[in-house]
Amino acid sequence: MIILQNNPVNIQKKFIVGSNEVHKCFDFAEELYSAKATSRKDHGNKGLEVRNKNDFIADNVRGKIAEFAFKQFLECNFKISFVVDLEIYPGEHNHDEGNDLSTIYINGEERRFDYKTDIKGLPKKGQWLLVESHKFWAQFFVVCRLNDIEDVNKFEENPFLYKNKEFCVSILGYCNNKRIVDKQEKTPRFKFVQNNRLYSSKVITALDNLLQGNQNILKLAQNNFQQNLNLAIKQVKEQDRYIGPLLKSELNYGYPVKWLRSDWQSFVKILDTKSSAIQAPKI
Repeated sequence: MIILQNNPVNIQKKFIVGSNEVHKCFDFAEELYSAKATSRKDHGNKGLEVRNKNDFIADNVRGKIAEFAFKQFLECNFKISFVVDLEIYPGEHNHDEGNDLSTIYINGEERRFDYKTDIKGLPKKGQWLLVESHKFWAQFFVVCRLNDIEDVNKFEENPFLYKNKEFCVSILGYCNNKRIVDKQEKTPRFKFVQNNRLYSSKVITALDNLLQGNQNILKLAQNNFQQNLNLAIKQVKEQDRYIGPLLKSELNYGYPVKWLRSDWQSFVKILDTKSSAIQAPKI
């Protein structure tokens, strides 16, 4: 059992992922691409062209760097650890069960954590957690910011420019899937289809004001939430409503980064109470 402080202070949230780990991320991504061990279709869409190598490498490298940073976060602040999975699973439909925290270590004890958790890496200016609808399998999403990726287009065009660098990564927060999709209505609160653009921070601020600072959106009826969102959009000048390029994916579920939870004590308690010891095989 982990002993948690009632009022945690000085939780470190910024970490350096060194060049050694970065090289491992690139080696993993390149081997994954060569082995055709996952879909190369652009954003998983059947109608889109095969993704180019650099775009594929950039996506996978960014995710693995985020995992290495979150591993440091848990070890530094809570003495919990996990292994960043760099194994290549053969075939597009074979995978690691989609759980970045499937095996964790608490007080040296190896445990299985069955709440599927997806660790995401955003560029420096990223304001949204985006999950493609066909990948919406996780129960928890952890979001990290890669501060050295100032120009995401440059990174995606040639990620190898960053291969010999270290990365400064900030741990932003987390949310569960019930925050993203209303389970009763089975509808995403923020839905972005192909060729949409993301809402700006001004729209989210206007929505916050309409909700009167109540971030517990689970208590709001889905229809009321959509009505408030539409009203918030209208309150912002048209030229200030949207950010970023047109989205490529057929359907994205979104969640504002500013709404992420940062009560890490609660997250760690879930890790502790919802994990079970892995029994050593009998000889």
